[in-house]
Amino acid sequence: VSFVPGQTTAQLNVSLTDDRLVEGNETFALHFAAALNNPSLTPDHDVFILLNTTTVTILDDDVLEFGFVSTSYSSDEAVAIVDVYISAAEPVPQPVQLRLVTVNGTAIGGMDFLQLDTDFIVTFAIGQQNRSVTYDIFDDFIVEEPTEVFYALLEPFMPADGVIISPNNATITIIDINAVEFYFDPHLFEVPEDNVTVLVRVVKK
Repeated sequence: VSFVPGQTTAQLNVSLTDDRLVEGNETFALHFAAALNNPSLTPDHDVFILLNTTTVTILDDDVLEFGFVSTSYSSDEAVAIVDVYISAAEPVPQPVQLRLVTVNGTAIGGMDFLQLDTDFIVTFAIGQQNRSVTYDIFDDFIVEEPTEVFYALLEPFMPADGVIISPNNATITIIDINAVEFYFDPHLFEVPEDNVTVLVRVVKK
C-alpha cells in the first residue's frame, strides 16, 4: 500500500470466495509486515505504524435446504415396510446430519411399527442429495381402524445453524389388512317341514 505526499487514506481490495459451506462467521487478519521509508516520498520523516493489525469478519450467508419429498406416506401390514424420502435442494457441499424424530399417533411404536432410536441420525455425505429411511411395519393380527398413523419430524443436528427444513414433518399411514370372519356352525341344517322356525348358529371367529 503506497501513499503519495498529501494522501491520508488508501484502499486495499481483498478478494473473497463464496465456498457455499455453512460454517458460521469466519475471520482473518491483515498485518503490516514492515514500514518502508521511501526517501523520495517522505524525505524528512520516519515512518511509524501505530496500529499494525486489523481483523476482517466474513459473515456467513450460506444455508442448506432439506425437506421430506412428500408429507404423506402409506403402506399396509402385508408389505411390512414403508420408505420415507428426504431430499436436499441441491447436492450438499459438506457432510450434514439431520435428526429424525418419530411420534406416535393412533399407531404405536413397538406394536404397529418398529420404533427408531430417539436420536436417529440421517447423514448426507458430500455430493449427496437424496436419502431414504425405512420403517418396519408390524401385522398385529388385530381388527382395528382401517388406517392408523404416526408422524416423522426432521430437525437440524450438524450443523445446528444454517439449515432450513421444509416441509419438516410427514404422516405415515398403516392400512389394516385384518378382517372379521364369520361362519355358520354347522354349515348344514336339517329341520322338519312343519317347524315354524329354525335356529341358525353364526360364529364370529
